[in-house]
Amino acid sequence: MASTSKGDHHDYSDSSDSEREAKRLKFKNVNRRENRPQKYRCEWESNPHFKGWLKAVKEKPTRAKCIACDSEIQADLTVLKNHSKGAKHLKNVKVKNQPKISTMFSNKNEASGQVSRAEIKIAALISEHNLPIKLCDHLIPVLKDIFPDSKIAQ
Repeated sequence: MASTSKGDHHDYSDSSDSEREAKRLKFKNVNRRENRPQKYRCEWESNPHFKGWLKAVKEKPTRAKCIACDSEIQADLTVLKNHSKGAKHLKNVKVKNQPKISTMFSNKNEASGQVSRAEIKIAALISEHNLPIKLCDHLIPVLKDIFPDSKIAQ
């Protein structure tokens, strides 16, 4: 009888386990709301959290593009907020906002090139006409006075 009750108990627990599993799945499916994919909204681009790095993906209305990370993401508000808090994204945004070295020196290089050109022309003029070198000491202040708005003369 002990072996029968164990066998019966075992069979009974198997059927109740499967019944419980079926009820759990049914309950899970009934209570689960179907998630419909969101479409990209242009007004998100003016949101301070997304401004400057978010744009739409052409011909994919449920996708968004992070310009900073150069990656495509699901166009879902929660997904976008979570992406904006990510370490990789924050680092990329910080890097994008830093000025590039080439832009910092491009204007100075252009101006210094023009200054060098002016210096060479003055030196060539003095040399060609066999003028005294001491003339340079007096010529530079005169040129600065004549052309006060010129960055080259300054």
